[in-house]
Amino acid sequence: MKKWKYYIIGFITMLSSCELETTWKIESFDRVAVVDAIITSEDEEQQIRIYYSTSELNQSPEPISGVNVLFTDGTNFYPFYESNLQPGLYLSPSIPVAVNTPYALILEYEGFSDTAYAYMTAVSNLKPAIYAEEDNLRKYVDPGSDLPAMTEIYYDWSSSAEYCDYYGSCTATEVYYSMEIVDIINEFAPDKQQILIPRGTTVYRKKYSLTEEHQEFIRSLLIETEWRGGLFDVEHGNIPTNFVNGTRGWFAVCNVLMDSHVVP
Repeated sequence: MKKWKYYIIGFITMLSSCELETTWKIESFDRVAVVDAIITSEDEEQQIRIYYSTSELNQSPEPISGVNVLFTDGTNFYPFYESNLQPGLYLSPSIPVAVNTPYALILEYEGFSDTAYAYMTAVSNLKPAIYAEEDNLRKYVDPGSDLPAMTEIYYDWSSSAEYCDYYGSCTATEVYYSMEIVDIINEFAPDKQQILIPRGTTVYRKKYSLTEEHQEFIRSLLIETEWRGGLFDVEHGNIPTNFVNGTRGWFAVCNVLMDSHVVP
């Protein structure tokens, strides 16, 4: 823990002035470090992925190994350790987190460092699932959320071998967003492929709370990906990051609720 001692002062300084001097090594030719870090309230192992950006959409990213990763609230410190099986995947046992507490994620790599800050908001209860019927199949209809949230939906119809053959897979996933940001780009975004499921499908839902800053990050990401090609398209822009110097991606702390049910 001694090696992280000098970061304590930096974190306390952030709480009072939001200033921290750090640097992160940026590759030439616009290849940059990217962090995918969502710490959750779940009582389970936490994961962070760190890799280099790619120049092509379907290109496999190159993982970054050997990064020192530390999560802290300024008093308690939780190191992450790189997986022996997956380079660039950093793991930690479950971490206690609380609403409205400021947190920092500190990265150190080859003498350079970067830091991101986040806090967690409340998450509202999952609303009862709604299904529409189409061609003797069912379509999940997002019931919305009382508070901003991101909800991952995982479908498993492995009990129906016939539909597995028809669909080409026994599972599927999709994500729904309930955000305070109202965007005309979303209203005129290109249509997404509908996922139709048979009765008897097991549905798992996982709902994440979203801060205002996290919503803005997701909005920018969707504009560059899923919403591109709609009627009200926009020029490509830089997706925001909450790392203070050079690292791309996002660090978030999210309250999580989960449930599951079988489609009637």
